[in-house]
Amino acid sequence: MKKGLYEEAKATIEKALAIQPNLAVAHSTYGEIYEKLGEYAKALEEFKEVKSDSEYGSVAQEKILKINELIKNTKGNTNN
Repeated sequence: MKKGLYEEAKATIEKALAIQPNLAVAHSTYGEIYEKLGEYAKALEEFKEVKSDSEYGSVAQEKILKINELIKNTKGNTNN
C-alpha cells in the first residue's frame, strides 16, 4: 500500500476513534499501519490499547513482541 493510502486509512480510523475511542479493530488497524510505515513506537501504543481485548488481544500481543524485536534489531544495527 502506498503512503498516501496509509494516510487516508489513518484519517478514516481517526474519525472512527473520535466516535468510539475504545474500538479495538481501529486501534489494531492503526497499529498495522504504523508498523508498515516503520513508526514502531506509535504501533506499540496502538497494539497495547487492545492487548487485553478478547478478539484482537492475542494478535496484538504477538505484534508487540515482533515490534520490540524489530526495535532491538534496529538499535543493534546502528554501527553500519
